[in-house]
This record gives sequence, structure tokens and C-alpha cells, in this order.
Amino acid sequence: MQNYLNIDLDFFQQQKVQKLENYLGKEAVGFYLELKLRLASAKDYRLPIDYEILSYYSHLTVSFIRSVIEDYDLFIIEDVQLFDSTGFCVKSVPYFWCEDVVEKMTEINNDII
Repeated sequence: MQNYLNIDLDFFQQQKVQKLENYLGKEAVGFYLELKLRLASAKDYRLPIDYEILSYYSHLTVSFIRSVIEDYDLFIIEDVQLFDSTGFCVKSVPYFWCEDVVEKMTEINNDII
């Protein structure tokens, strides 16, 4: 199993990344890369959205983190329903994921097989 995520050479020239850097600075780009790496190692390449926990570990404000995740079209956000043992939906939890991370990790995993 591969323990790294390839970053494209044109990463910093991508329009979304440039927009993120223009509005929130280089720290936002670094945090975006951190989130992509966390997603690459997560089950199903997605994580629950918990701004307070992300803030605690990254030492960034909740509003900054929320902006990176929600405002620049970098991630897909969807509600995932959690069920109890009887099949009853007990709650809906928002998760985020990144399409290019899923594509790259799927490609890597297919190459290994």
C-alpha cells in the first residue's frame, strides 16, 4: 500500500488554489494540502465535518477552517445517515471529501492489485 499522495506539478496554478491563496493566504493553501492528506488516509476518503476538532489540531480558527472547506469549491459536502442496529436512522452527519483525492487513491489502489 502506498503511503503518500501525489501532488500535481501545476497544483499552485490551479484556479481554485490561486483563489484560495488570494483571499486567505498561503496558510490556507497549506491547510488545504493537510486536509487532502488526511482525506487520503481516511476510510472511504472522507471525514466528518467537525470544525472544533480541526481547529484544535491545526491551531486555526473555526471561521478560517469553515471558509476553506465551504467557500472555494475545493470539497464536496454531503450528509451521511447513521443507522442503529434495527436500521433506524439515528442522525445525519455532514462529511466532506475531495474528488481528486478519491480519483488518485482509487488509481493507486488499482495499480497495486
